[in-house]
Amino acid sequence: MTLDRKAEYTMDSFTYLVNMVEDPSTLVVNKDSPIKSVSDLVAIARKDPGAVTVGLASLAGNDHFAALEFAKSAGVEFALVPFKGAAPARSALMGGHVRLGTMAFSQTTGFENELRVIGVFSAERLPQAPNVPTVKEQGFNVEMGSLRGFVGPAGLPPEIAKKLTGAFEKAFADPALKSALEKQGAPLRMVSGAAYKALSHHQSAVAKEIWERMPWK
Repeated sequence: MTLDRKAEYTMDSFTYLVNMVEDPSTLVVNKDSPIKSVSDLVAIARKDPGAVTVGLASLAGNDHFAALEFAKSAGVEFALVPFKGAAPARSALMGGHVRLGTMAFSQTTGFENELRVIGVFSAERLPQAPNVPTVKEQGFNVEMGSLRGFVGPAGLPPEIAKKLTGAFEKAFADPALKSALEKQGAPLRMVSGAAYKALSHHQSAVAKEIWERMPWK
């Protein structure tokens, strides 16, 4: 759902089929950064409010929301720097032009020699990064990420929705697909039908609360 502009669709414009990936946001720094943990980050941010610059892929995305919600939970102030996509935000972080990023975990995959993930905004540690603690483990009760799935138009006949959902569920069980997604750093989470709709509406409600509390335009 869009919040900062008018759109011709709403959350109820779709038939929710199946979610396949839930890619959590991260707190990530340059590999050479003196920030080794979330506690290091909080100490620096509290000492000098606004001094920690945070590269964002854009405004109104999961990385933006993660930065806002973490700042609220930790009682700190960041200087947010939006870019036109995750790639330039990541390049700015690797080049030392910003001190912190809140990009999705998959967007850090393959850059382990340049970046250090100090926390993931997931409920549990990721199988792909078992040594990286969650943000919640480190004392801040924030979860945020990006859902990736499939929807159809509202009013899709139930028999067609059922057939499509079954096909996606079969694909999800394919070891080759799972392996490919895991190599991309995409954490898997299959949620179908009404449960997927409820999950999507929950995320939309979180975004709406953030917009009402701290509008970005």
